[in-house]
Amino acid sequence: MAAWARAVRGLLLDISGVLYDSGGDGGVPIAGSVEAVRRIKASGLKLRFCTNETQATRENFVKKLQGMGFDISVAEVTAPAPAACRILKERSLRPHLLVHNDLVPEFAEIDKTNPNCVVIGDAAENFTYANLNEAFRVLIGMEKPVLISLGRGRYYKETDGLKLDVGAYMKALEYACDVQAEVVGKPAKMFFESALAEMGVPPQQAIMIGDDIVNDVGGAQRCGMRALQVRTGKYRCFLDRKERLDLMGWINNFAALGSCSSAPQCHPSDCPCLAVGHSAVMQGDSASRGSRRGFCEQPKSWLMRGLDGAICPSPSMALAPAKFSKAAHEHVSTAPAAS
Repeated sequence: MAAWARAVRGLLLDISGVLYDSGGDGGVPIAGSVEAVRRIKASGLKLRFCTNETQATRENFVKKLQGMGFDISVAEVTAPAPAACRILKERSLRPHLLVHNDLVPEFAEIDKTNPNCVVIGDAAENFTYANLNEAFRVLIGMEKPVLISLGRGRYYKETDGLKLDVGAYMKALEYACDVQAEVVGKPAKMFFESALAEMGVPPQQAIMIGDDIVNDVGGAQRCGMRALQVRTGKYRCFLDRKERLDLMGWINNFAALGSCSSAPQCHPSDCPCLAVGHSAVMQGDSASRGSRRGFCEQPKSWLMRGLDGAICPSPSMALAPAKFSKAAHEHVSTAPAAS
């Protein structure tokens, strides 16, 4: 086992697209994710849920997840709205809110009279021309406009397909008002640092798992963490391969953590969009057997033996980080440097 793997003490988990797919009907758990959360908690690893969810208060969001069977509490969730409220109070800012109706209660204790800033979140159906134009007028009327965005995601996945996220509307206001938004939420470094502090684990001893290669993976890496991408939720190989980021690897779904029988499939033939230009170099017994799996099937060899059979390498195989480029994915069989 690599030295960095032995040092891992905690996991940060994205929620939407990793644990469940949201939707108008409340959403549905991704198969096996409820059990995977239980296994991780039983392993002794510290766990923190790190989400950009802004269509509900943190309390109501957690109640919905608990109703799906997830072992999760409000105290374990790091979300943008509570962090934004702290900033508003510290800086005596009075927001004009362009957010989802169900998120408004998070700002109940915030003075919103005579706004001197705009807070934008995933407002969904509230993203009308009239509402965007009202936010524009508030900002354009300020000498030094302040725009606070609860995340900057491009899109996310619901049960009926992909949906535009807050980042698209944030960019519109940035362009119209010649202002740069202050992002509260992933991929902001401060957001990840806050989650790590609440978990009590330094970045070198934590791993982020998410479906968003920019906001989950990229944000975690800029904070000094390692990160894994799940092939569920918004994951689209033909889109994500455009991003110039190095990954530790992929897992087909979160349920692969702790289940030897569902070890991930990282061979290029498992990704139909990457039939050309993707190579896998494997070492050790798996390669000699001609295995289609890019990682081993042996349990208890990764993450302090707390997560059985995830995407772990056997002692004879190095973990292959996946490098994204405009040409193609490259799968290289060299392990990450030990921290």
